[in-house]
Amino acid sequence: MKSNFSIQKIFSVEISDTFQRFVLIGSTIFSNKLILILIAYFFSGVQYNTFNKAYYTASILILFGTLGFDFAINRINTSFKMIVLGVTLNVIAALAILFFISDPFTNFYQLISIFIYSLFACLGGIFTFQHLFQGRIKTYVVLMFTNALLHLMIIPFITLLKADIFLLFPLITLTWFLIGYPGFLKYNKAKGENLAALYKLGVSTFMINSAVSLALVADKYIVNHYFPIDTANAYTFSWGLIVPLLYLGNVVEKLIYSSTSRDAFRIFRKSLIVLLMLVVSYSVLLLAAVNFLPAVIPNSINSIRLVQILSFMITGYALFVVINFPVNGYLFKFAETTKQKSVAAAYLVTIIIFPIAFFLINGGTEITNYRTLLLLIWSFIFLLLIIKTVVVFLPVAKSVQL
Repeated sequence: MKSNFSIQKIFSVEISDTFQRFVLIGSTIFSNKLILILIAYFFSGVQYNTFNKAYYTASILILFGTLGFDFAINRINTSFKMIVLGVTLNVIAALAILFFISDPFTNFYQLISIFIYSLFACLGGIFTFQHLFQGRIKTYVVLMFTNALLHLMIIPFITLLKADIFLLFPLITLTWFLIGYPGFLKYNKAKGENLAALYKLGVSTFMINSAVSLALVADKYIVNHYFPIDTANAYTFSWGLIVPLLYLGNVVEKLIYSSTSRDAFRIFRKSLIVLLMLVVSYSVLLLAAVNFLPAVIPNSINSIRLVQILSFMITGYALFVVINFPVNGYLFKFAETTKQKSVAAAYLVTIIIFPIAFFLINGGTEITNYRTLLLLIWSFIFLLLIIKTVVVFLPVAKSVQL
């Protein structure tokens, strides 16, 4: 009897700890993207579009600037100095390429603003993630909430003080980085000058994690730079409403990372079921809200266009979230690193071939319809998801049959 009581007590403590981590990690992820929804209620249509142009340009730079270093520094011995050097080179290269192929901003002041914002967002993100990966959840939560608060300060500074968004952007991430700097140094005592190894492991991780993220950012970059403002604003706000689905998936993935259990398949199965329930619940509530409570839609957004885009957009992303994040969590937490390299190699081939195939099929015609753009994005991310799932689980399935 005493033994059963002890087991129940341990089990209840495990559930309580998991729930607390779920709430803490989930709240930090949600709070850091809350501004993407709130600004539509406070900004004019033009201000909202300007913010989105700057934000999603920076998002592309942050993806390439981070280059998988957030995972790599937890596996190899690399000094703080080498990480800063690598990130700086990455952001400069990404900005140069982006400027060459699309000319996002012609104003040098705006380019410098986005460069500084992206640089310190990369550095702060890399070292903050290290706290999470190594189990320092309280430190991670404090830093993430600080970042969210700094971003939310954009709203009163622009609406009340008429501040320039391109002045605020670099100040936000620089301040965030400086707040976390003492902690970054405390846990980064490595002296290794292993920049080549950092890139080698980081690139393979980038191929797996950021190939999809790049697609999810690229369409907002295209929409806000080249589509009419009413379509661009409705499309971006729709994405802001759907992003919580990715937050839910991201929370589940981070719970897998922070788990101390070694029962990989049990964790994967439970994560998949929980995530399915959460995604279905949120999707139903969201569609009900925009269809039957039009007052919740901000004035800067065309409500008719929003309902059209959101109803189409949510279907593909809901399915993707349910499958992708548990698979990703399993891959990086439990699978051998050889599988990561196999997935990365397959992703690299796909990234090279897919645009060429699309160009040949499309004939170079400009994309002017949001449905066409979404179908293109979905084709790419689901192809990557299929590749990843097969590489991770097919060998396991064969061994089980044998």
